Amino acid sequence: MEALIDAGGQTIDATEEEKYEMVISASTGTIRFDEIKQWLIEHVK
Repeated sequence: MEALIDAGGQTIDATEEEKYEMVISASTGTIRFDEIKQWLIEHVK
């Protein structure tokens, strides 16, 4: 995901821990699509 965002000229404004938690939560299904979308809206600059 980060490579795609970087290719678009943007960055993820989050700590390594925050990014790790997002990836783990998304991959285990503990968060919904809407929550992933909102996280990206808040952290991609």
